[in-house]
Amino acid sequence: MALVAETDSPRISRRLVIDGQLVKFRSRRRKHREVEAHRSLAIPASGVARFVQDLARRLEVAYVPSSMDQWAETVTNLAGDEVRSDTTQDLLVALKRAGKLSKEEVAALTVNHLRERKQNVRPV
Repeated sequence: MALVAETDSPRISRRLVIDGQLVKFRSRRRKHREVEAHRSLAIPASGVARFVQDLARRLEVAYVPSSMDQWAETVTNLAGDEVRSDTTQDLLVALKRAGKLSKEEVAALTVNHLRERKQNVRPV
């Protein structure tokens, strides 16, 4: 019996043996390519929060914090930083985790969302 490790890279050229068992590497990208192939998403420049909420509702995706999310928030707090994601950013994470959005789509939506949010902030 071999151990299987999922990776983000489609090409791994390492040979790894743990306790006499070979570790096989399998790319997660395969399923993401299938998702990307069947859809073309028009990324909005405005109204991003509403767009993301509607998309998540239609695809029945909700954000559920993982243990790693909680760990990252704790480390951030201990470092004295104040980084807080909003519900739109959380939904984008959930949509990516569910395989509904590609990295590029999440990046574009996040940039547009942050630009839109910044426009509504009064300078100090």
